[in-house]
Amino acid sequence: MRNAFLYKTLKEYCKAAVSYLEVKAAKPDGLPFTVKEKFEFTEDGGYSYSYAPEILWHMLVSKAEGDFGRLEVYQKAIQALEGDAQIAKHLNTLVGTKEFRSRVDASTCLRSLLIHLLQEQQNLGFHNVMFDKVYQDFEDYFYRDVVEYRFLSPLNNFQIENERIELSPGFFIIKIPKDEREKMLSQSRQFGLFSQYQMMPFDEYAFELYLKVPKVFGEGSPVPEQEYIPSQVARKQFDEACSALRLFKNGAVSYDYIRVGTTSWELHGGTSTVGLVGRRPSIGPRYLLSNEEAPEFLKFWHLFQKARRKKQKRIDVALRRFNFAYERVRPEDRLIDYLIGFEALLLKGEERQELEYRLALRGSVLLGRTSEERKKVFDELKTAYHERSNIVHGGTIREAVKIGTDKLQFNEFVVKLEQHLRSAIKEFLRSSETQSESKVIKDLDDKIVGES
Repeated sequence: MRNAFLYKTLKEYCKAAVSYLEVKAAKPDGLPFTVKEKFEFTEDGGYSYSYAPEILWHMLVSKAEGDFGRLEVYQKAIQALEGDAQIAKHLNTLVGTKEFRSRVDASTCLRSLLIHLLQEQQNLGFHNVMFDKVYQDFEDYFYRDVVEYRFLSPLNNFQIENERIELSPGFFIIKIPKDEREKMLSQSRQFGLFSQYQMMPFDEYAFELYLKVPKVFGEGSPVPEQEYIPSQVARKQFDEACSALRLFKNGAVSYDYIRVGTTSWELHGGTSTVGLVGRRPSIGPRYLLSNEEAPEFLKFWHLFQKARRKKQKRIDVALRRFNFAYERVRPEDRLIDYLIGFEALLLKGEERQELEYRLALRGSVLLGRTSEERKKVFDELKTAYHERSNIVHGGTIREAVKIGTDKLQFNEFVVKLEQHLRSAIKEFLRSSETQSESKVIKDLDDKIVGES
């Protein structure tokens, strides 16, 4: 506790306000409430729901606020807030972060404090222990120079055997606690985000990021660049981690939206959602990261992060197309994305002739370990390039693709091409850690000449 006088004054105010509300609530129409759906997950993986009344504490306080203003203890509380230098600098100006700021005054602070107290207590008594907790959070907000956010993004089609994997300080893959999942589902139904039968967005696992953001005061701050906007920082982190998971192994992992909330008390508390809710998840096999695979993934994740700090246009384009393919329904669209990715990795901008041959030849040297493997990869990439040209020029999509003497169903062929691009990007990430992308291409060409 940093200001004993403020603590005592606000406690007296809250006691008086709660006593007043107790009298007011004794009337027949005293407690405003609504009926909400409450969801619970069952042991068999299903869910059940019921209806329960919920008191609207914010409405109860707002209706009585005019009466509170006539109380002597209310005026003393206002003066105590304005007399605290640390709190006073938050009043009657815009306060928040570079992404979002709002204007508050002492009355707003008292309203928020009382609502928080009632929501914690869930009754109209006054509990000293509960007030001490709420007050401590209240005071901490004003005396801290940062706001800590928690970003949570549920993962579609994903499972880990661990309860929690730390990707970096403050950044995790977690199993969402059962009570939080139930609350998320109940809130989504409250705001009409999902139908009763559309439960997929509430998978059990999620990206979780904690981010401390400096407070910003005043109205004249310039518009922040995107990399300094907290929600965009989180999205970039989640995009990179999702890409790394997809590169590490096969599986249609994806995420759609981000839930944003603060970890401590805030004047304008609550949780908001960034991104599209209820978007169709990626199509493909479920992604399972086992206990044995987790350490290997973390090694790859650190390599991936290190490589991504460098400016690499080829990898940027290839990775973007690799990820786009997860959003495609039709296999021919995925094939086109994969070939664009290969072109970005393996072809030079000034090259105009024999692109099909050059791409297949470089790809075979990059991915093949033996002469037999190189010949097989060469034939597959050459065939893929031919199929891509056929598709983009309006040709008929074949049910089966002939590669040498073998035949593959078109869908199976696209899956094989996906694995080749996954491996190619990973090889480029490893090679470009110590040399430029153009040097990687030169080394491939030198190796081709050396073997010819």
